[in-house]
Parts: sequence; C-alpha cells; structure tokens
Amino acid sequence: MTAARSNLDKVISTFGEAMAWPLAPSELSKPSSLISVSAPAASEDRVLEEKATQYNQALHTEISSLLSAGEISAAEQRVDDLRRLAEVWKGTAEERPRLKIVDGLETLIEEKVRTTQTSRGSRKGTGEPARGVDMRYGDLGGSSGGREGGYGFLQNLKKLGGDVYLD
Repeated sequence: MTAARSNLDKVISTFGEAMAWPLAPSELSKPSSLISVSAPAASEDRVLEEKATQYNQALHTEISSLLSAGEISAAEQRVDDLRRLAEVWKGTAEERPRLKIVDGLETLIEEKVRTTQTSRGSRKGTGEPARGVDMRYGDLGGSSGGREGGYGFLQNLKKLGGDVYLD
C-alpha cells in the first residue's frame, strides 16, 4: 500500500510539474484537420505567451547559471528531467515544441562543454608542450617547410590522439 501511494504521489507530482510548464500558443502548430476549434481570446493569448516566455527564459537562466558555476552535471540532470517531463505530452501537438525547448537547452550545455574542452586543450602561453608533441625533432610551430616529409601527418595524428584523452 505504501509503494502504491508513493507511486501515485510521484505521478501527481510529475503531472503538476508538467501543467506548470506553460507553452506559448504561437509555438503550437496549426491543426491540419477540418475540425474547427475556437481559439482563446486575444488577451488570453498574450497572457499565455508572456507566461511561456518568462518560464522559458527562467529555464535558460537556470541552465546558464549552473554552467557558469561549473556545475555541468547538474545542468545536464535538469535538462534530462525536462526531457522526461516533456514525455507527458507524447503523441500530442505540444510534444514537439517542448522537445525543441529542451534541445535548445542541451545545445547550450554542449556549447559550454565544447568551449571548456577547447580552453583546456589549448596550452598556448603555458610554456609546456601540448600533449603528444615529441620535442626530439624540435619545435614544430610551422616554419619547417617541406623538409619533414610525412612527419607532419604523423604529428597531427599524435595531436589528435592527445586531444581525445583530456584529464
């Protein structure tokens, strides 16, 4: 009985969160059927549009603040929760616009991870060679001309391998 009650509470909580996530009427696709549905009044549309915009901006701000604090895993977890929450609308007209919002937040996280990896990968100005550089053949900064033969290819391959294994 306790397990059933906790599962019911979880479902109620999930649907409560899902209903608290407003969607702007402009984000909904037009129905393609012949059935006519009366639209809400223009003032209701504006109110719903503003609520949805504010909610989406709050989500964006929340994810951005988590990323700026360096809490990438927390941001990823929040976006995963939103993706699961969007499953409530699976098979409805609201599913695609909500997933588009979640995808936009995932893109934000991916960009942050990419810039973090790029900044870690660039060791310019640190005085130490990049991972995978064999200094026995001298500095390979680029003024070597054509005397290297195939070594430039191998060096680039080593650099590529070194960039894959970040600490």
